[in-house]
Amino acid sequence: MLTAPKVVQRVHAFKPPLASLGRTRKIGLLGSHHSLEFAPWDDSSWELWGHASSRHFYQREPERYFDLHRRECWEMAHKQDRYMNWLRKNIVPIYMQEVSKDVPASIRYPKEILFAEYRGYFTCHAAYMIALALSEGVTHIGLWGINYSGDSEYGTQRGSCEYWLGFAEGKGVQIILPYRCNLLNHPTQLYGYESHDEKGRLIEPYRPKKATIGDGLKKRELRIFQPGEKHPPLPAPPPHITQEMLEQERRNRPSYAKYPED
Repeated sequence: MLTAPKVVQRVHAFKPPLASLGRTRKIGLLGSHHSLEFAPWDDSSWELWGHASSRHFYQREPERYFDLHRRECWEMAHKQDRYMNWLRKNIVPIYMQEVSKDVPASIRYPKEILFAEYRGYFTCHAAYMIALALSEGVTHIGLWGINYSGDSEYGTQRGSCEYWLGFAEGKGVQIILPYRCNLLNHPTQLYGYESHDEKGRLIEPYRPKKATIGDGLKKRELRIFQPGEKHPPLPAPPPHITQEMLEQERRNRPSYAKYPED
């Protein structure tokens, strides 16, 4: 009786085509923001690096994946089966904190080498990617699907991303930022020259952001409810917050709490 041959999965050996005199190396960093639609999917001259949690949005397999979270993050019970199954089958090199026997394609991110060479200001995946690209040699870096805007976790990551973009540009790397990406371009008005109106007041983009509550909601003292006591209905969110929530649902951004079906 004939038996099917044993299939052996291997991480394809890859030696990055280092940039050199007269040779370009273009690396595109991928996220999940709107501008991802403008990524150079059909241009083979671009080497693509992407975040593993956004893989469902990519129109072609990147040359490298990154997931630099702690192991506990990608082993959490609510996503363990889907993500772990994919990690076990994936054969694209994926940079992680450590090599894992459960992840055949895992590669240890060379943190110590890069921290010794560069400033250790890393608050987002894009920063790690840019630093690695610089250490290997690169002439062009493009960002698609990466924006880091808003007063959330992404907001705290923005400064690091922009620092590394500026650092790379200072090294002579050409930076490509697509339409709908406001990195290195927010606010668009020049401070001092355009940041104040004719009465000397800050224009809206420069004003500090304030939290808003629903119309007619009066300030109340904090009250502790007893077990079994029914809580009064909460006021509805303001219309602009409701609209933003609906848009977030439509975008269906990837997260560790919710994964599309593989």
